[in-house]
Amino acid sequence: MIPDGDFPSHRYNVLCAMMGQFLAHDVSSGVMFTVGNGSTISCCTKSGGCLPPDQLHMACAPIAVPHNDPFYAHFNRTCMSFVRVQLAPSPDCRCGYAKQLMTLTLLHTMFTREHNRIVSELLRYNPDCDEDALFNTAKRILIAMYQHIMFDEWLPLIIGCERMRTFNLASGDGYSTCYDPDVNPSTLAEFTSAAIRVLHSAIAGNIWLVKNDYVDQMMYGMSAQPMQCIDPFITVGMTCLMFRRGLPYGNDIVAMDIQRGRKRLAKVYRCPEDVDLWVGALLEAPVKGGIVGPVYANIIAEQFSRYKCGDPYHFNHGPDVNPGAFTPCKLID
Repeated sequence: MIPDGDFPSHRYNVLCAMMGQFLAHDVSSGVMFTVGNGSTISCCTKSGGCLPPDQLHMACAPIAVPHNDPFYAHFNRTCMSFVRVQLAPSPDCRCGYAKQLMTLTLLHTMFTREHNRIVSELLRYNPDCDEDALFNTAKRILIAMYQHIMFDEWLPLIIGCERMRTFNLASGDGYSTCYDPDVNPSTLAEFTSAAIRVLHSAIAGNIWLVKNDYVDQMMYGMSAQPMQCIDPFITVGMTCLMFRRGLPYGNDIVAMDIQRGRKRLAKVYRCPEDVDLWVGALLEAPVKGGIVGPVYANIIAEQFSRYKCGDPYHFNHGPDVNPGAFTPCKLID
């Protein structure tokens, strides 16, 4: 249904797509169900077939694979394991085993290094400052930088300037006045289950390496290489080889995205013939100045509006709302 295709963007690079993935992992980290000893749940047999219903864990929602699938049939797989996400984290707040792409790991490393660089600068000007104060001040600055990047540099590329204005998302000059204590800043199911996952279409099948140092290779590669266009084509690396753990096959991210949307948004669909949100919105033409269609643009804009107007600690709010507000001069910096 979603074939492979190579359609590079003429405007945006891989880093743009990966910042969206970084954001998705930041705001929608889920806790997977596990068995009693903490190991992962399998919803398929060891031979790749479907388990009988009476043997399925209550968190299982396995994806049936057709016997004649052009890829998985070579490995006799008729089942793809899919485990639902818990509605709340475990009592000790651990998120369990994390699966990371190397590009995401690089972005984590980049922000960690920037935090440490800020600490070094703060220490240079404040040699008597204690470690906790240095850490928390650097954290506050880094979060503001991250929010500025996502709201003022990344978001307009995704949803276009018209929705930036309509939803009052641009930072502008001075403090923001949009804070509303009645706005819920939590993450919408439509955002985490569908809208932000549209960027899976933008991921390239490989990353260019253009420098000698490994970290520099990845960063320069993501900056120089075009991302894929948002369209109904996704690289086989995402549809056949995700999380393969040394095997000749992996999972299909498209099937998992659709399954996740159906489980979380089941009440939206009146019958199985309804168009899935993830698929339907992926087929829309992009809005003016953006890369996603109007449905996803509105969902993403609504979500960012909630993050900004429902969070008193957003970096752009003034001291009447945010007890740790930056001064006007610091905001400009």
